[in-house]
Amino acid sequence: MKKLLLSMAVVAMLFSCSKDSVETETTADLTQMTPSKSLDDKTDGMYVGVFGHHEIKALHGKIFINVNNDGNYTAKIEMVNGDHIKFVGSSINNTNIHFTSDRGSFDYDTLNFATPVASNVFIDNEESYIVTVKAKNNLVPHVLLGTYEETGNEANFYGNWDMLGDDIPNPAFCCNSQGLAQLVVTHKGTKGPFVVTSFAPTGPSDGCMGDGYLPHLFDTSDDGVCDAVFMSAQNNSIGGNNTNYHVNIWVGGQYYIDGCGATTTFGTWSIGGRSGLVYGAIPPAPFVGPELRNSNTPLAGI
Repeated sequence: MKKLLLSMAVVAMLFSCSKDSVETETTADLTQMTPSKSLDDKTDGMYVGVFGHHEIKALHGKIFINVNNDGNYTAKIEMVNGDHIKFVGSSINNTNIHFTSDRGSFDYDTLNFATPVASNVFIDNEESYIVTVKAKNNLVPHVLLGTYEETGNEANFYGNWDMLGDDIPNPAFCCNSQGLAQLVVTHKGTKGPFVVTSFAPTGPSDGCMGDGYLPHLFDTSDDGVCDAVFMSAQNNSIGGNNTNYHVNIWVGGQYYIDGCGATTTFGTWSIGGRSGLVYGAIPPAPFVGPELRNSNTPLAGI
């Protein structure tokens, strides 16, 4: 009888430890995890980026993916509505991981770690997308979430407008600055996102911004959250359409256009006779989507 009780106690202890291990993997705060520098040029490591849906505004957020950075395969999405979705992954082979949660799943391929690929992304039974960059240099790339809409046609012409940093600090700038690596844009009615990776530098006509600087993202509050943009007027092909846009810089509680004049918007965009605003995760309030703002002043514009 004593042996039976001892065996039951050992089994209970092992089950408890196993359960704690799973909970640790699932609940570890990936937003605070530092990427291992030893994995900079390997497929393992930390990846950071954006999650979204081309039409459902609530399905949008930052994603953090841990590919064996600490011995585990885990992921987390911080949704714009405040929800957190946590995933546990299982390795299919050395570079393919399948992540699952109680709200959905996705496959993640790091064979080319410079351009990792997420596929079969389904959250709440909705086919969605994930775009990420690898974290290097012991730094986490900045992620700045945004949306856009056409002025006067907000219900029919809109999408996501997100920015990813390159995790390379630039000593020429202050405030934990990183170069802009990718602009990720979606559009209502088009499932896949459009990704822009080439940007124009500032020119002599850009006023007090200086000459020859590529776009940068900043953490002016030094809290690990990107909250400012430095960018001159841009022109890119987005979805096969020539698109003009401009993102204003936020400094000390005020937006400024590239010529240093004060403004109340984040930026403007125009394409084929259409134009409108982009709303972003810039102070003075956390981003909750243009339809949920408590202020009459736009947070941003492009």
